[in-house]
Amino acid sequence: MKRITFLLPLFLALACTTFTPNTSPTPSDATSPLPVVDPSEETLPPTSTEPAPATPPLGTPPAASLTETAAPASTPLPTTSSVLGPWLVIITPDGAWVLNADGTGIARVVSAPILAPQNTFAMPAPRGGFAAFITGDSRLRDLTLHILTLPRNLTRTIPLVAPDYAVQTDTLPGDPELEAARALVELTSLAWSPDGNLLAFMGMREGPTSDLYTFAMDEFWAVTPEDGEEGFTRWTDGPSQGILPSWSPDGRYILHAGVNTLGTGAGYDMAGVWAADTQTGEVLDLYAPNDGAEIFVGWLDAQTFLVHSWSPVCGNENLRAFDIETGEVRVLWEGAFNGVAFDPGSSGVLITSEQFLADCMPGGQAGAVYLPAGGPASLMLTDQDAFIPVWDATGQVFFFRTSDQVFAAWPNGFANVVPAPGMSLPSASVDGKFVWALPSGVWVGAADKEPRQIFSRPASLPVWSPDGQYLFFVAEEGLFVAHAPDFVPELVGEGVFGTGAFWVRP
Repeated sequence: MKRITFLLPLFLALACTTFTPNTSPTPSDATSPLPVVDPSEETLPPTSTEPAPATPPLGTPPAASLTETAAPASTPLPTTSSVLGPWLVIITPDGAWVLNADGTGIARVVSAPILAPQNTFAMPAPRGGFAAFITGDSRLRDLTLHILTLPRNLTRTIPLVAPDYAVQTDTLPGDPELEAARALVELTSLAWSPDGNLLAFMGMREGPTSDLYTFAMDEFWAVTPEDGEEGFTRWTDGPSQGILPSWSPDGRYILHAGVNTLGTGAGYDMAGVWAADTQTGEVLDLYAPNDGAEIFVGWLDAQTFLVHSWSPVCGNENLRAFDIETGEVRVLWEGAFNGVAFDPGSSGVLITSEQFLADCMPGGQAGAVYLPAGGPASLMLTDQDAFIPVWDATGQVFFFRTSDQVFAAWPNGFANVVPAPGMSLPSASVDGKFVWALPSGVWVGAADKEPRQIFSRPASLPVWSPDGQYLFFVAEEGLFVAHAPDFVPELVGEGVFGTGAFWVRP
């Protein structure tokens, strides 16, 4: 494994949260970037167990550019208060809109379909007013990374694919260029550092496969392509498609996996799992997984990550902790399960399963099991078939359901049945309120309080403001906001039909 010598110091970190259902693998992760290496002077570690070619296929990366995002003349621009933040970004089928935390000052900031990441929580930086996303056409051409800064509405565009490696009009399923493009769009291919200063992403900027890059946000304001390229570092150049970058909490390691092909729904042809060591410049070969999928769940500490496998036979299986520095593996759940949720603050792990999965392979059981601090102690929350575990970071609470009840569970291990208007899981506010946006309408309640209906028409995409005083949701007219304590809905974005949302913090 060859070593990269860095010219500048690094300050990196990560937070991550994951939910993984028992369907075809949808690895997600959380939940960031570095300095400068001249690729003409360095040979990079491969992204697979196969050796890198003697002369890596390096080219001239496409230039980045900085532009101002102009809103249509008929769109009201954000008010002065928007300078303070935070800002709510609403993803729509044809772009994105931004507004203040109280529902004022709505403005369009993106006028092209956003393809990725599928996990919208990966888009915003933890601070600094930045967000990142990928655009392109329906055939995965012209893939471009956008880094947006608020409230100035400036965007740096970074072409992800060099022309020689782009999807062509005659590209067929299974062709290398299409597999590489799929790796960028279908899986989470970017991750911010917790301080918001660095961004890790995958791209084919200098070679035919998806490689790991980092971009230093200090270079965001560079106004010339020559200056702008100073912020990039290329970490890998191997023959596999790099996927799922994830930063260790102290910023030392960039965990990632590689696939040879993404397949057609029965799992991936896995190539390996690696960690880029930002202190030594090496890329560490961690282990060779079986085909199917490896799904990163989160980090227990600065060197230990949670991961589970996926197979087409039993689905999610073999949840374990892997220590990068010692290679030690500790199994948390050997059998099959339908989902897992992780609280990065307490390292609590919630696992749900059902009887047919318990029978699929040894080491499992039906129900919902909570592992405080990542185990080994465990608490059985219910022995009924349980489903859809999620960690609600805003409300600091887990949710899951059985066939006839919705449960809330807290990091201390306490759990109770939630009064609910249906079998959908709620979204929680920072002060303990719950909301459901359903085909029957919008309901507001709490863990121990019967919900009341505040809207009687079909609705979706409920989002709480960070202070819990404003509630946003989408209905057939567009985007609504409702203010506590009465929660009387008001239309603030006519025709703004959101499909995803996230908060950008100053």
